[in-house]
Amino acid sequence: RMLTPSMWKERIMIKNTSPPLGSEPPTIDGFTFVRPIGSGSTANVYLYRQLDRNRPVAVKVGNVARHPQASARIAHEAHILGLLPQHPHILPLLAMGTAGPGLNYLVFEYASGGNCHSLLRTRETSCADMLRLGVKLADALCVVHRAGIVHRDIKPGNVLITAAGEPMLADFGTACSIYGADDACYSIPWSAPESLAHRKPCEGTDMYSLAALLYALLAGASPFEYGYRPRSSAQLRSIILSQPVPPLNHPDVPEPVELLLRRAMAKNPSDRFPSMPDFALELRRADLLVSSKRTMLSPVAEAPTGMAISSPRSAVPPRGRSTTRSGHADRNRRSPWRKTPMAALSAIPLLLFLIVLAGTHTDSVQMPEPVHILDAEESNVQARMRIS
Repeated sequence: RMLTPSMWKERIMIKNTSPPLGSEPPTIDGFTFVRPIGSGSTANVYLYRQLDRNRPVAVKVGNVARHPQASARIAHEAHILGLLPQHPHILPLLAMGTAGPGLNYLVFEYASGGNCHSLLRTRETSCADMLRLGVKLADALCVVHRAGIVHRDIKPGNVLITAAGEPMLADFGTACSIYGADDACYSIPWSAPESLAHRKPCEGTDMYSLAALLYALLAGASPFEYGYRPRSSAQLRSIILSQPVPPLNHPDVPEPVELLLRRAMAKNPSDRFPSMPDFALELRRADLLVSSKRTMLSPVAEAPTGMAISSPRSAVPPRGRSTTRSGHADRNRRSPWRKTPMAALSAIPLLLFLIVLAGTHTDSVQMPEPVHILDAEESNVQARMRIS
């Protein structure tokens, strides 16, 4: 069943173990510190104001006091982002620099709408909204994979939301080459089984995590927390490795949409979609069909929930209307001649009568000449002409 924000208080969930901010924000020329935003295992994030542009920015600062590789992680993320082309749903890197020993920093655009983690706790997401968000993030990951990179840490906290409500894929600090990585890196609730088993990551690894995130937007929690209610991280890890993806049991989610997410979370990567573009295509088809279904609903009764994602059909316009090339419905009623054939038959005697009046033959039917109706003055003039 759907989890509402109030129900979260009654659940035993895996707690966020991110340490608190443990260092003072650095002084950076051209930027003014505003407030802390959050912290992770190797870095802190602060809100600054860029003075020459008079705009808010997010500054990510490595913290070597907490992690000896923090500075290297910041440099690694800058390198990965430098390999990626610009994309409307990848958080842009604006600048990088060093504010002191071990204080490498990155400057990003500020996404003031929070992240998907806050969405899980504050509101319910409709199936249509989930699919639209999924299409955008899948398109972003297509760009990432095309560059030979696996993100490896897709989770609600790493999908930021702009002021306009657009999702932005962020935090490439643990990204690696698609051709292999030696170290294991994962967030348990969102990780694919191959990551938890310390196997080589692949495109399907990101696919699994994205599908788990999309599932959570509908359920209110990560898939295996939602379905099995584990009491520890170790138990959750064991469940992900051994148990099937639990059903959503959501009345507003068509079964084919749920099956789409379940396939993307298959235990074996070879059982998922062949590539991220394939997954993106299926999400786009599902989005089109769900949107079409919503526009086709009548005011009285809704259409059935069944859909065929693999073979989308165009929307059928309501009866009594025809659809023009511009997509607008023609409000004129259909011709009564087409609706009632007997009306056309009843006009035949009248047509024959007009033909006889015109002096035509039935074997050479012609359109009757237009009838000219004389007014009173014209009639008097013609009468006088006949008398004379």
